[in-house]
Amino acid sequence: MQDFLGKNTPHVTLGALCEAPLAPVSPGQQISGPGIVAVEGILSIGQFLCLSAAVASKVPPLHPIVYFPEVSRPDSHRPTHSNGWTTSSRGQCHAGRASHWGPFPCDDGLCHGFAFATQRSSSRQQTELDQSPQPLSPSSLLFLLCRSAYYVYLASRSSNQTRTLKQRKQKGGAASSPPPPTSTASSNSSRPATIEVNGKTYTTDEWYNVPQTVLALTGRKLHLQKDHPVAITRQIIESKFPTATYKRYNEFDPVVSTIENFDSLGFPPDHVGRARSDTYYINETTLLRTHTSAHEAELFRASASDGYLISADVYRRDEVDRSHYPVFHQMEGARVWDRTKVPNGDVVAAIYADLAKLPTHDVKVEDPNPPHHPERNPLQSEHHTAEEAEAVAAHLKRSLELMVVEIFTRAKQAAARLDPNYVDEPLRVRWIEAYFPFTSPSWEMEVYYQGDWLEVLGCGVSKQELFINADQPQQLGWAFGIGLERIAMLLFQIPDIRLFWSKDERFLSQFARVQDDLDKLKRFVPFSKYPACWKDVSFWLRSTSAAGGNTAVANAHDFHENDLMEVVRDVAGDVVEDVQLKDQFTHPKTGRKSMCYRINYRSLEKTLTNEEANDFHERVRQGLVEKLGVELR
Repeated sequence: MQDFLGKNTPHVTLGALCEAPLAPVSPGQQISGPGIVAVEGILSIGQFLCLSAAVASKVPPLHPIVYFPEVSRPDSHRPTHSNGWTTSSRGQCHAGRASHWGPFPCDDGLCHGFAFATQRSSSRQQTELDQSPQPLSPSSLLFLLCRSAYYVYLASRSSNQTRTLKQRKQKGGAASSPPPPTSTASSNSSRPATIEVNGKTYTTDEWYNVPQTVLALTGRKLHLQKDHPVAITRQIIESKFPTATYKRYNEFDPVVSTIENFDSLGFPPDHVGRARSDTYYINETTLLRTHTSAHEAELFRASASDGYLISADVYRRDEVDRSHYPVFHQMEGARVWDRTKVPNGDVVAAIYADLAKLPTHDVKVEDPNPPHHPERNPLQSEHHTAEEAEAVAAHLKRSLELMVVEIFTRAKQAAARLDPNYVDEPLRVRWIEAYFPFTSPSWEMEVYYQGDWLEVLGCGVSKQELFINADQPQQLGWAFGIGLERIAMLLFQIPDIRLFWSKDERFLSQFARVQDDLDKLKRFVPFSKYPACWKDVSFWLRSTSAAGGNTAVANAHDFHENDLMEVVRDVAGDVVEDVQLKDQFTHPKTGRKSMCYRINYRSLEKTLTNEEANDFHERVRQGLVEKLGVELR
């Protein structure tokens, strides 16, 4: 205990020790500043009154501190408090200063010990406790007795709770399990017991964080909607992959398991993509897919063709702006070769033979890096020879180069039809080394278009573990993924991703009958743009989070920007064009963090009145308070 408080801290031990032992903090996290008197354990009424009388007589007046033993849980759920005092990574005690002379309980509701500290934050010499008691006035004594009785009541209750907790642990009860996640924009207080997605019913649990606005989009399937820009883009890409080799899969259900979405693809357990701040969970093991790769292992296992293309809607919690939306569409493609089925078992020769059958192009390609690099872009040397990986990469790159040449050639033709003075410039492609959990070596393709390099897709040599886990260890191949909205925005010059979800005929009619004749493809012509109305919202973060000014390990209640974005989307939907962080600062005395976001309200379909914008904004403000626990400024 003395180590926890610091060498010069007056220290008193009364009563039995806490039922869970206290442990020191790590170096550099010791309490400094005000003088402290510490008490371990649960005190009797007499002991508490004696101690309180001694403490209350000190000058300057003292402030209470409560201590909490660690409840068994992962570090990621360990509670932290506003002043930043916490344990080392394996510590078992947390401290937090009481607010307004009240206890500061741990999130498990238990309170196991008390201490008192001076309220002033001055040097240790100035606040060192006077060891000689001063006389108390009658009013001070009465206040002290009432306060003491209140603290004794809390201590007694916490002792009973601790005993109950231990009994549950011994019986293997729920108390020994990590608490479920509790911080998302979707409040679990109103969580439905079940939900329905495309005619199938799913049971929810504490992991559920899918807002109704997102659920309502699961049946739209824009990639299959006749003459929709997303569907047209899908058709153009598919045209460069012959059906004899690449089987189409366009109607996979969006609900998948965590195994399909993460584990089967080699995502590590701590990968950021698994976080509820990034992913929509139905329950702990079920989610709305975050990428079309969730179906890759299934198709490798089926081995129904030498290649495949998947087009589907995918779901991610993300920022709010003109290029991000919680639902978008991806295309996944793959090509495989079977060592046991190629002539003479020579898979390298077979791959190069297939490469020779592909058309060529005259686009300038920049590919300055080696086919693989032991550190930056490693070969899967335990599974592939260098020759095999290089052959797979050559086939992959040629196939995808032909695809983007088709896309951007049509984009240029559409631009020329709209503007007779359009000046064509040569298309350029370059390959950049990259990293993906399910391919190695890996690359990103960039295209130089309209004066800028644009990232188009990611790809690579498929991880051999995928084939092994799919019971196809004799196969090898490549895979790629591409965002259909991103390509459609370039192809049609659509400036705002919200437009893809619009049912406005002024938008949809511009693409009528294009799928029947791709040569009729033309650029989008913007209709009247309605005026914007921006409003700011400022708030203090909860001080229990690391973002709120606590330097300790973040707990389950941390602020995440995606939670704010989700609240805005849930309230205002497509009326919001973008949300931007405009300012943030940390209070120099309290350490609390303030943030200011600017919300730009602009409807795609009508002019918003100031009253309508004010109504949306007030609902957003209240939603932030109710769901994120912020304090409005």
